[in-house]
Amino acid sequence: MNVADANSLDAVAGARLDRVELSIGGIDLVRFRDYAHSFPRHSHDFFTIGVFSTGNGRIGHRGTSWSADDGSILAVSPEEVHTAEPRRDRGWTYTAMYPTPDFVARAFSDEERGSTFFPEPIFHDDDLAKRIVSTQRALMEPAPALDAEVMLLDVLRTLGERHGVRPTGRGHLVTSSRAVRVARTYLNEHFTSPVKLAELASVCDVSPYHLVRSFRDAIGMPPHAYLTQIRSNHARDLILRGVPVSTAAYRCGFADQSHLTRTFKRIFGVTPGAYVLASRRASTRGN
Repeated sequence: MNVADANSLDAVAGARLDRVELSIGGIDLVRFRDYAHSFPRHSHDFFTIGVFSTGNGRIGHRGTSWSADDGSILAVSPEEVHTAEPRRDRGWTYTAMYPTPDFVARAFSDEERGSTFFPEPIFHDDDLAKRIVSTQRALMEPAPALDAEVMLLDVLRTLGERHGVRPTGRGHLVTSSRAVRVARTYLNEHFTSPVKLAELASVCDVSPYHLVRSFRDAIGMPPHAYLTQIRSNHARDLILRGVPVSTAAYRCGFADQSHLTRTFKRIFGVTPGAYVLASRRASTRGN
């Protein structure tokens, strides 16, 4: 499969993100071309579904390193911690879509949703890879038609049926201890304020060392990295609603706009400004 041609990537190296508003909700689409960006240990609050073209690298997921080969599919569930390291001679070249759990819940009933947890982040399925690329191309049209939405739902359903498993809870979070559950709740409720380790351990009624070790084992990252992820996710949501980057930084607990911008690009691969432009392009398409 010549995914390089099918991807219809921009001619220049870099990254582009587009937000598409559909009748069933909004979805982010991203395209990378020779983009030499290393993604640190992180997670998302949305599904990451994409197809690799040329170059690429390796994905770290649950203690295993996976090769992102040409034509392979990337499928990562929400809150699954992973890393992404490009090859030294070439950057990432792939297309991906980011449907949120809410988007999937609106599109399917509980019975129709099927298996939506992906135990392996990379696999080969040539037929499905072609359909994913074709779907993303259709969604990128100035005014996505009904058939594009149907294509998207068919792809999501097929992906879950062929490569997903029915989760017994929330993936690796199912085995979290009480201390980890309390810590996660506390961090989600206090992300706008400075949080100290001693304070967090006291709330969880465990030693600081025990909390850090348990949290890292259960979540895949230490508490401070998880807090940064929460802040970045909230900042992204504010920016998409038209809130200035400087205001989003203040509201989400970042030191300043520069701090948010650096963190945002490190985690999402693009700057907050790219999300602003994507949102504007989505509004233009809808007119």
